[in-house]
Amino acid sequence: MKWRRVLWISVLVVGGGAGAWWALQPRPILVDLVRVETGTLVVTVDDEGIARIRDTYTVTTPIGGEVQRIPYKVGDPIEAGQVVVSIMPSRAGFLDERSLAEAEASERAAEAMVRSAETEVAGANAALAYWQSAAQRNTQLLDRGLRTEQA
Repeated sequence: MKWRRVLWISVLVVGGGAGAWWALQPRPILVDLVRVETGTLVVTVDDEGIARIRDTYTVTTPIGGEVQRIPYKVGDPIEAGQVVVSIMPSRAGFLDERSLAEAEASERAAEAMVRSAETEVAGANAALAYWQSAAQRNTQLLDRGLRTEQA
């Protein structure tokens, strides 16, 4: 019995040692193989940066619109008076209830402003007629000698 036990223990020790040796062996690394050729090397660097704008310009319009494609590139020279961008008016969309109410309110406000301006014109015409008649009356009084030239 003793020999059998020694044999089994030695087989286990040798088998365990062989298993450990096999487990600790370095494994080959899979690689991609390609043919080396002559060509251009393209390298890009993608990183975050800070944009420093020297002169900023704000383009405003009294109405909304769509900016057409700008034909210039960064660094192109621009001369004074040269058209840089074209803004085309937006296509009219459907009016919802709120937009329709706003448009009607704007129309009423514009009509009220027109009436106010007409009233001011009428007042100015009345004042002009009054001062013309006053000037005519003063001229007649001056001709009769009933009024001094200074007055």
